[in-house]
Order: sequence, then structure tokens, then C-alpha cells
Amino acid sequence: MEDNIFILNYVAGLFDGEGCIVVALQKPTPKNQLQSTIHWLQVAIAMSHQPTMEWLKGCFGGCIVTDKKGKSRGDRRPHYSWRVQGNQAKDFLLKIIPFLRYKKEQALLAIDFQTKKQEQKGKPYVKLPDIIVQEREEYRNRLRRMTNGKMSVTGYQNSF
Repeated sequence: MEDNIFILNYVAGLFDGEGCIVVALQKPTPKNQLQSTIHWLQVAIAMSHQPTMEWLKGCFGGCIVTDKKGKSRGDRRPHYSWRVQGNQAKDFLLKIIPFLRYKKEQALLAIDFQTKKQEQKGKPYVKLPDIIVQEREEYRNRLRRMTNGKMSVTGYQNSF
């Protein structure tokens, strides 16, 4: 995608209102044969307007997850979630971060998480040192606290 300033500004506004940043995880079980808990960065924007989701996928890659039944919201309209993970999520955040107003601190933390994860180069079937797993879990918890309003997040400052 061409890094058009107006498009990136629009997407950042959309992300500030409808987006989320999470560090997801999968714990080891006998069935999956993982040696350590796996953490990964995931960024998403969710809404009921499918053309916008398709446009985001075309611009930034990723995938679209569809909830056609709407059970979780109590309605019957289809709901769409555009998602990117890992380095693709980091690249997306790096493009929109100059234009974010509400989620800038979360984006910075997520970028830091993914950068450190890249440097550590862990493999899912090789046991990671406990200190690395604990560090990744702390990133996850910090992002969750920011999302739930239990941690300072810079708000909108009227600059007009």
C-alpha cells in the first residue's frame, strides 16, 4: 500500500475507535506438544461493514474473521474482524503510530514486545527460559491493564 498520509490518518482514527491490540497466548498441553507458552502480537479492527474490512485486508494484508450469527452482541447482523499478527502487526502499527491519539502508548508497547520477540527468536517446540516467558506475560498484562483503563493512557489533546 502506498503510505498516503490521508489514508494512514483515516486508518489510525478507525483503529483508535474500533481497534484493539493484544498479546495472545497458547499454553502447552500434552496434545499440542509445546514446550513453553507461546505469545504473539495480534492487532484487530472489528465492525459490521464488510467492505471496510476487505479494504483493510487489501491495504495491509492479514485475514478477516466473520461472525455471521451475532450471538455475542445480541443481534443478527454479521460482524467482521480484520486481523494481523506478529511482524505484520508491528509493521501496521509503525505506519499508523504518528496519527494515533488514544492507542499510541499501547502501540509503542506492542512494537517493543514484537521487537524483543524477534531478537529472542524462540521456537514453539523448544523450551524457552522462564524469564523470557515471564517477560512476555508482563507485556500481555500491561496491555490488558491499558485496555481496561487501569493504567495511564494518553488521551486526546485538542490541537485544533
